Amino acid sequence: MPVPRQTRMARRLFGFSGLSLVSAIGPLAVLPVIARLSDAPDWAALGVGQSVGAFLALVVLFGWNLAGPTRVARATPAEQSSLYRESICARMVLLVAVLPVGAVLATVLAPQGSALLAVLMAASMMINGLSPAWFCVGAGRPGWIARYDAGPRLLGTLVSMLVVAAGGPLVLYPVVMAVATGAGVYAFTLKHRPDSGARWPALPQLARSLAGGGVPAATMVIAGAYSSAPVAIAAAVLPVGSLAVFVSAERLYRFGLSSISTLSNSVQGWVAEVGGAQGRRRAAIALSAHAVLGLAGATAIILLGPWASRILFGDQLAVGRAVFVGFGLAFLASSLSTSLGRHVLVPRSRTGLLLWSTAVGAVVGVASMLICGRLYGASGASAAFALSESAVAAVQMVAAVLVVREERRLRPAPSVAPGFT
Repeated sequence: MPVPRQTRMARRLFGFSGLSLVSAIGPLAVLPVIARLSDAPDWAALGVGQSVGAFLALVVLFGWNLAGPTRVARATPAEQSSLYRESICARMVLLVAVLPVGAVLATVLAPQGSALLAVLMAASMMINGLSPAWFCVGAGRPGWIARYDAGPRLLGTLVSMLVVAAGGPLVLYPVVMAVATGAGVYAFTLKHRPDSGARWPALPQLARSLAGGGVPAATMVIAGAYSSAPVAIAAAVLPVGSLAVFVSAERLYRFGLSSISTLSNSVQGWVAEVGGAQGRRRAAIALSAHAVLGLAGATAIILLGPWASRILFGDQLAVGRAVFVGFGLAFLASSLSTSLGRHVLVPRSRTGLLLWSTAVGAVVGVASMLICGRLYGASGASAAFALSESAVAAVQMVAAVLVVREERRLRPAPSVAPGFT
């Protein structure tokens, strides 16, 4: 008996939401332990390594998380497996290429005496670029994420917490996390190994894959210059004490971002399944949901952030409200731009417009963070971060309106019965 479309959608939403909750439990449990066992330089080094690694993980991911889910949602099962094999081989090549770059950047930006910790944290984060989560999103299989992505990471987080709390060196935290993430990727890759009639992609196919993914990859990498690497940028201008406080605020902000990715992942395949008036209606529903989430999240970050940072990280690493105002506004802008990009522009193959919006955000973000951070410290850096995310959302909003108007003019919407579809 066929499952109703609304039921499938509800299962997908609750599946991804549950995974987001599970993924948040581990870091929320381990970070207070890590924070209290770290001094300000080590805490800042972990933040620098995470920021550098998260940025370079976008190079490894090479835009697959942007355009990949739509391609998977529209492919046959055989095509899906072939697509994954092409992706993992290309990303392995990129990982080998960027690991030395990450090590150098983390060493230069880390506080004196904490370079090794920053390098290991950066390497651990770069391995996340091999994650199969984008593929699972396109296939609408949250259970795969639980088994091969969120589950191994949660296990690694909890094991690392126990090891460090028992007196193990702090460097084991990123090492254990890297091993757990890599094991999940390896297990998922075995699941999609070639059958008797298929092969792994050859070098010419990998070269074509890298060449063809240039626009989505450039979009995500440029976006990472201001959204995934604010700590690395702030490290260039903030003293160690202010940088440690900024790291605390950024960690809590990252927890909140998981709710945005959960909502986006839950509906991305659903929006991409159809086109025309029905597709526009679904995109409008997704954007409205992201607006509500953005407002709620921004309010929670601004009001509860100072209290949460003191409870989780202690008085030494607690954050004032002024810093959280910037991160709260950035959260709202990020929620809107995520939906505009993934639910409006990408399904219409307008990744070039995404590239322009992220280029604007990168220029505004990097320049303003360097200036405002130097003049006003952590609060100035967070305000500049909010400005950069707002610039991206504004450009994408204008682009989305123009694209939808053009689509309506070229393809007049047929008369349809009202209601949720």
